[in-house]
Amino acid sequence: RTIAGNKLTGKSLLPLLDQEPNDKDGIVFGSQTHHEVTMYYPMRAVRTKRYKLIHNLNYGMPFPIDQDFYISPTFQDLLNRSRTNMPLRWYKDLKSYYQRPEWEMYDLKMDPDELKNLAYKPSAKDIVMDLQAKLLNWQRETRDPWICAPHGVLEPFQGNKDDLRCMSLDI
Repeated sequence: RTIAGNKLTGKSLLPLLDQEPNDKDGIVFGSQTHHEVTMYYPMRAVRTKRYKLIHNLNYGMPFPIDQDFYISPTFQDLLNRSRTNMPLRWYKDLKSYYQRPEWEMYDLKMDPDELKNLAYKPSAKDIVMDLQAKLLNWQRETRDPWICAPHGVLEPFQGNKDDLRCMSLDI
């Protein structure tokens, strides 16, 4: 569907209120850039019925924590337990919450709590590559300005704004 010259790639969720999804509806894409202006942490994701792939575009920085979450009793308990090496009531520790790898991939059937990141496992290479290709195609289709991140930046080639290309940031 096109509105005001812009192609919309999303699908209505209304049919799911009346019927079960079919297999062709089994893929969902997600995008987050920041929660607030000070909480910049762009992520892109693709999820199928069985797998979830997350691309953390700012993986070199700690994941930001919203102030209302930080001051909550839940997070304060997590902080206090972490400081005193007490068992946590959560399946993630603070380090894995703050520091995330560039890629995360989980088998939701075998690991519904998303504890085992398979993104760098040789046995999951084909699945990861397939999901990465799907994610990249979606980013192209939606003209995602972060398509080149984190190792490149989208720039007009030789000043031509109609010819955008990824320019490498790697040295």
